[in-house]
Amino acid sequence: MPPETHGRGFRHDDAALVIDGYLRRLTAQDAHCRAVLGRLARAFLRRRGQHVLGFARLGDYARERLGRSARELQSLAAVTERLEALSAIRDAFEGGEISWTQVRLLVAVATPETERAWLELARGRTVRALAAVIRAAGRSDAHEDEEDGDAEPRVRFRLRCPRRVARLWQETVELARRMAGAELTQGQAAEAIAAEGLSAQPPSAETWPEPPPRPDAPPGPEETVASFAPDLDWDAVREAIPAEVESLAIGCEGLDPFALDARMRAVVHARQRIDWQTGRLLRVFLDRRLYRLMGFSSAGRYLAERLGSSTRKARALVALERKSWQAPAFGEAYRAGDLSWVRALTVSPIVTEDTAAAWVSRAQEVTVRRLSDEVEWALCGRDGLAPVAPPPVGATLDQWQTCARPDWELTDSEITFTAPASVVTLFRTAILAFTDRTEWY
Repeated sequence: MPPETHGRGFRHDDAALVIDGYLRRLTAQDAHCRAVLGRLARAFLRRRGQHVLGFARLGDYARERLGRSARELQSLAAVTERLEALSAIRDAFEGGEISWTQVRLLVAVATPETERAWLELARGRTVRALAAVIRAAGRSDAHEDEEDGDAEPRVRFRLRCPRRVARLWQETVELARRMAGAELTQGQAAEAIAAEGLSAQPPSAETWPEPPPRPDAPPGPEETVASFAPDLDWDAVREAIPAEVESLAIGCEGLDPFALDARMRAVVHARQRIDWQTGRLLRVFLDRRLYRLMGFSSAGRYLAERLGSSTRKARALVALERKSWQAPAFGEAYRAGDLSWVRALTVSPIVTEDTAAAWVSRAQEVTVRRLSDEVEWALCGRDGLAPVAPPPVGATLDQWQTCARPDWELTDSEITFTAPASVVTLFRTAILAFTDRTEWY
């Protein structure tokens, strides 16, 4: 078989460039949708719209109505407000010359007098090089954090377990902290532990063998996009969003909170369609490690530099895409926007083809917090053989199922932490992957 082909008629060199082109267009569309959502969020926040709609906290409103986090709304509003005073950066963003990640970094340091100089420094540099330049200028508040642009709603993880398992969890968290050389939260440790564990799982049939690793270029303020494949096209991606989405920001300053809520939900719906398409392409692109053919040493580098996206968001999109193939009713509800991003992530570990309709229906009826508790209830009650449907409507969940045999240990302790929805989903998936299918602790 020629080296440039794998499988029947699949030319991976050509496929990498074709899929990369579609991914860049989709992420450009998503970035412009973020700008529209930011303008709407700014007007909504000024009116304290969450209170008018009956929510005590912005986080509750954002999670339940939009499937997003309060942090994301506040960040989008702040960036778009700063962008209005920085015409050169705004024009570069609208023209596709810089990504949303670069915009977030630039608006934190640039002024109307210095924005052109900062733009010149940004051109050709990688995202982490731009962050290094900003740090060197003494602006530590404008640090690079790839997850900031995709802030998610936070949900609670809860697992009833024997006391010895709780002690083992604390020891594992401490080991993760020593390995990271930082005081990780339990949620951050859970993400690292789950990612490390799942990486040791046997590869799926559709995952191609990993090529020999290529070391990353040393980070520094002078690193440029030429660090990757020298003939890679970095021209601006001028991708417009649908006119009906663009028009949602027009006249938003004069709208009441109910109208702003309706418009924000419309933008979120448009972004979810983009996410669904992006997940389908990323599944092929990342499973087959096509980023290596483009000079990127890791998926994280490709996502940050080429798409201005985060590893966590991409991982969640691919996980939802996989689940949509296993449970078509779930996939259709997610694609159509009947399930928000956070609700889809929450139910994905428990959904099967047989139970998808029931879980989709339940996810539309209850709050995200209640939904997360019901998923935990179902996971604790699984026997590894029969699919688990949602509990009866209105049922109390105080008596958590354990499927315990009489000689099993008493579940007299629990592990709890709060983390982004995708992290909790990843951790639940890892537990299921390493738990004997006939036992659940």
